[in-house]
Amino acid sequence: MKDKLKTIWANVTPRQKRNLVLLAMATVVLAFSLAGYLFKTRDGGTVLGKSAQKKKEITLDAGLLEKSAYLEGRKEIARTEEKLSLLQKELDEIKEEKAKAVHAGSKQPLPAVPKPPDPSKAISSPFRLCRLHPFPRPIHPRSGRRPSPPRRRRVISNSSRIRRRRNRIRRPPR
Repeated sequence: MKDKLKTIWANVTPRQKRNLVLLAMATVVLAFSLAGYLFKTRDGGTVLGKSAQKKKEITLDAGLLEKSAYLEGRKEIARTEEKLSLLQKELDEIKEEKAKAVHAGSKQPLPAVPKPPDPSKAISSPFRLCRLHPFPRPIHPRSGRRPSPPRRRRVISNSSRIRRRRNRIRRPPR
């Protein structure tokens, strides 16, 4: 039997082998799906008559809803009053501290206002300032030197760029 299946399998083309394998996989998936469905519904499914008998009407008393809303409102008012009393205590403490500071500050005189420095005695900077760099350049921590100023970029006009491209195109390849 095994040899007979091997000879049949050897004579089948690759396209037919692929189709047979896909058919076998689809059959296995279908079998598992069917088995799962039967396992789930083996008790015969749900009966509508049983669920209709278990229905029960639920009613809420209107007074109960109003009472609940009233109690929730009272709780919110109590929380707000607690916060208000805490803030009032903090305000009173700040006012007391401020009053103490005013009384203690009146005993000590304020320091004199310092005079501005004389411009004729201004310190000359050892750094050379230039038009491009109004502030001295910092010293590099590793080398101990100041970095060189940035180079100016050469601006190439649009027409010279076009001429360069034309020349590149007209030149014969080397």
